Amino acid sequence: MQNALYGAETDTVRAIDRSVLLKLFGRLRSMNRLGLSLVSGLVWCLFAAPTRAEEDVEFFETRVRPVLVKHCYECHSSSSADPKGGLLVDSREGLRQGGESGPAIVPGQINESLLLQAIRYDSIEMPPIGKLPDSVIADFEHWIQRGAVDPRDAPPSAIDAAESLWKEQLAERRDWWSLQAPNAVSPPEVQDESWSIEPVDRFVRAALDEAELTPAAPADASTLLRRLSFVLTGLPPDPERVRQFPAGYETHPEAALTTLVDELLDSPHFGERFARHWMDVVRYTDTFGYEWDNPAKGSWEYRDYLIRAFNNDIGFDQLIREQVAGDLLPEPRIDQAVQVNESLIGPMFYHMGEHRHGSSLAFNGVHQEMINNKIDAFSKNLSGDDRRLCPLSRPQTGCHFAGQELLRRLRACLCRRDGRAGDRCTGNSRSGNRRTQEVACSDSGRNSHPQWQSDTGRLQAAKLREVGNRSTR
Repeated sequence: MQNALYGAETDTVRAIDRSVLLKLFGRLRSMNRLGLSLVSGLVWCLFAAPTRAEEDVEFFETRVRPVLVKHCYECHSSSSADPKGGLLVDSREGLRQGGESGPAIVPGQINESLLLQAIRYDSIEMPPIGKLPDSVIADFEHWIQRGAVDPRDAPPSAIDAAESLWKEQLAERRDWWSLQAPNAVSPPEVQDESWSIEPVDRFVRAALDEAELTPAAPADASTLLRRLSFVLTGLPPDPERVRQFPAGYETHPEAALTTLVDELLDSPHFGERFARHWMDVVRYTDTFGYEWDNPAKGSWEYRDYLIRAFNNDIGFDQLIREQVAGDLLPEPRIDQAVQVNESLIGPMFYHMGEHRHGSSLAFNGVHQEMINNKIDAFSKNLSGDDRRLCPLSRPQTGCHFAGQELLRRLRACLCRRDGRAGDRCTGNSRSGNRRTQEVACSDSGRNSHPQWQSDTGRLQAAKLREVGNRSTR
């Protein structure tokens, strides 16, 4: 009602003929002081009302809407498949109609507005992750007192609501310290200059001094040896190094440390140690658990593939490319030592994680949970955020369907980038083109199956020979 009133006032001002205003101002000189005051007040009301309306809209857009988007849209907007409590806050009508508990906003009535009670923590506590600052609550009180002006005439689409939420989250993430550009700074001055070996040490020492802490004594040779050995190989140092390293470290510490690190990095145990980190990320398993605890056939091939990748210093970009679409690469990576197409083993990543015994396609929800588990693992190990492959702009399809679609598109892009599928890899998300992507990229998968079996056989033979050679020594 108040929005309509402001609109009517604006139309009234625009309807005043310019010639009438000129005549009115022309007669001001002949009026007495009282008449002049009345006319001036009338003119002020006509022109000031739209200004107030604009101010209220600006207040909502800058002080109220961002809070709703950031803290409420995830559960109470069109982007949510099932809005909690039946409440939508992404339109004026949604707020005033409210949800199961009644109207969330009653213009001009602070005590009757359930949304204000919720953010004050007087009833239910919203947002649940923590109470909003007092200044924000005061903004909502002011907004409601002024009539809760809200220019949103209609609720947004699910895509628009999700995009608004993402923009707000993106703006917040831009302030993360890890995303700030590095600045040229000078190391702080410290009293004990001899303690710092590198410039960065002075920052550490300054923080220690400020906290009135004494630095720990330097580690001795045996402690350094043990630390490095466990960190890089996961194993204690061998007796030979325990005897030799302290003597070398005493005479030439830097050279001794460099040699030790190089030797540990060249050790086959380095790959075994660091492959375990990636195996944890992708949810590696030798058996799938549940009541039957079925074995994860061939999982050892993926494990050994990772070990070789770390020991051979394969680039992270190549490793990720092989995980996502190693079966599509036109120039796969061949390990000449064991005569295996390493790139083909990378997609075994998708076979890790959650599985049931037998086929799960006939059981509604079970198969989808398995797919969602793989999408979840893929999203978190590459981006650290499980929402990257579960976009809120597609809530009606479910997380796993959106994730599957993006995986298809990502594989298709790699397929196109490497010239495998040509122009057919369009990357379009529509169902018809998705089928084109699957056909375009599935040919390479079918053709690679015999190659996979052949490579697996050679890998098994190489392992048997290795075991045989060890046993004859």
